[in-house]
Amino acid sequence: MKDIYSAPDSVTEDAPTDPVLLAFTGTSEYPQKWRGLIEGRSRFAGFNWAAFFFTTLWLAYRKMYVWALAAFLAGIALEVGLAILVMQLGLTGAGFQLPYLVAHLLCVRLPLGLGGNVLYYHRAIARIQSVTDAESQLEVIRARGGTNGVLVVVLVLALVSLNLLSVMLLAG
Repeated sequence: MKDIYSAPDSVTEDAPTDPVLLAFTGTSEYPQKWRGLIEGRSRFAGFNWAAFFFTTLWLAYRKMYVWALAAFLAGIALEVGLAILVMQLGLTGAGFQLPYLVAHLLCVRLPLGLGGNVLYYHRAIARIQSVTDAESQLEVIRARGGTNGVLVVVLVLALVSLNLLSVMLLAG
């Protein structure tokens, strides 16, 4: 099985052209960041600040739904686990926030900030290579790529609701 995190074996190994990547991402920002990956010069594509700060929302916005769900569930697991620990230790209010923020930073946000561009690159390549109809290739790639703003709004509402529920449960 090929290591999906490694650089391509050669520059020509099914590397999509810039117009195809532009059609998928809807922006020239990512193809520029991916240049080192495409050319086989690097395994890193820069730090993604949007992925770092917005984690689940960025993943959902970029249509990486399975990863968004995984990040969302990791955040919930951290929050529930730490809430149980905090209750066992008898800490209140601020005693819960710092361990949660540190754990979320180290376990979810930092890895996603460091690897978000590479993750998105591999997602783009897989989605682009699955398009077989050459006549409507760019239209299909645009539809499979791009962004999903509606889901982001739904997720924001869900996250706010879960945070309110967490605060109410911790308040007693």
